Amino acid sequence: MTAPHASHTPHASPTTVNPLATTVDPLADAVVAELDLLGEPALRALDTGLRHGPAALHEPPPAAVVALLRQLESGPSGVDPLMLHRGDVVSLSVPPLWFGLCSLTGALAHAYASPAVAARLARVGSPAAMAPRRLAGTGVWARQTMRPGGLLRGAPGYLATVRLRLLHARTRLTALERDREATGGDASGRVPLAGRGPSSPLSLPHDDERARMWLGLTLVSFRALAAVGIEIGPEEEHYLYRYWSYVAHLLGLDESFYGNVRDHADAERLRALLDTATDAPDENSRALTTAMVDAQARAMAGAPGAVLSEEQLSYLIHSVLRQAFGDGTADRLGVPVPTATDLMPLIGKLNRQSRYWQTFSPASAGEARRRALRGPGPELIATVLPTGGATDRRNGGGEGEGEGGTDGRSRATGLRGGDADGRGGDTGRRGGNAGRQSREADQRSRAADQRSRKGERQKRGGDRLGPGAEPQIGEVDLRVRDAERRGNTGINRQGWESGRRSREADRPGIPAA
Repeated sequence: MTAPHASHTPHASPTTVNPLATTVDPLADAVVAELDLLGEPALRALDTGLRHGPAALHEPPPAAVVALLRQLESGPSGVDPLMLHRGDVVSLSVPPLWFGLCSLTGALAHAYASPAVAARLARVGSPAAMAPRRLAGTGVWARQTMRPGGLLRGAPGYLATVRLRLLHARTRLTALERDREATGGDASGRVPLAGRGPSSPLSLPHDDERARMWLGLTLVSFRALAAVGIEIGPEEEHYLYRYWSYVAHLLGLDESFYGNVRDHADAERLRALLDTATDAPDENSRALTTAMVDAQARAMAGAPGAVLSEEQLSYLIHSVLRQAFGDGTADRLGVPVPTATDLMPLIGKLNRQSRYWQTFSPASAGEARRRALRGPGPELIATVLPTGGATDRRNGGGEGEGEGGTDGRSRATGLRGGDADGRGGDTGRRGGNAGRQSREADQRSRAADQRSRKGERQKRGGDRLGPGAEPQIGEVDLRVRDAERRGNTGINRQGWESGRRSREADRPGIPAA
């Protein structure tokens, strides 16, 4: 960690930051109050400014809206505009399966670990009913944020992040009004929000959700991914936190909170500090976490092309969360210890092997990112997971491992320039065809066994084919059949016929054609 930091100006340790003070967002609170006061004109001015910038406003806009737009346009130090055009290339090279299974569940569980956050969310609706909506909303926002150009002014990720910031401000205002009514305060609940400081009720720990979600989609996400063998190097860590520093800026987090975080080690210290200022997970935390895991397992098991059962996915998520948070926090969150044999080391090894080919060249890394942008697809892990019933290996073979072989995160995630060498194309093909080749090898082995048994029977004088009989499945060259399916029917059919005549000539009772 010391070498990458050597070129930077010495920075303060995150342990000197008060995370609760830096999660207050008086500017967003003032905008929400202004929107309530002025209505539609203020809302139109805000929307125009977010999409086109302050210069596009023809009439004098409300003061708080102008202040927010200027703050958004300023940007944090160290953010390269080219980086925003490229997107979060580190996160985008995570296969969609593992992003949903590790990153989303880890980020939400980290937010739910705060009892104050969990209590507020529990009041909105039942955990089971709200879990699918929260998973979907968080997933869509994260993907919009990570996509190339997603954080440019007016882009979907930019707009969604600012709206999320204002939604949190609205939630804080609603909670404050509810508390004032409960304690017999001002019936209107209206208070001047713009000047509130750290001693305000709005700076209580229930306001740490944005900070916890930011850490959840950076540090916690990659700790969870490391549990299944998807890891990143120092260069990628620096890119990740530089990119997400702009997300933190748009979310309204104070730069003293995130500005000194440049790698996982810095983020770990910040996470520890945040946890020391937060109470232990409570019953609401456990209910939300359980509902979230159940909803994610159910949704992923029911997705088109899914090869894993709900039981298998629950097993995986529980294993990932326990490794990401540690046994103590996992126990307090109600994450059970998986009863089945722990196959996480094997899954991690498979992921590391498939990622080897993706780190081979920038071309293979780019293909991984393109696949991630296309969204979820079937993945091969069903054949190594415990299950209560039989696993259909046919559904887990070819296509699944092909996806796994071309989708993982990469040490060559585009951070290094240059063109791919001649091996890049072979790399992608070898990774993408790994599953199909494995399936064909298994089929050829079974076919060889069938031919051997048939030959023994024929030597004993039984079970002979007549002159007009068709060859059995075990006698067909599977490689030729696969090539024919790809359209090379001319030469391949000639080869098949030649092979069939040769085999028949050697068999007793079958005249050669």
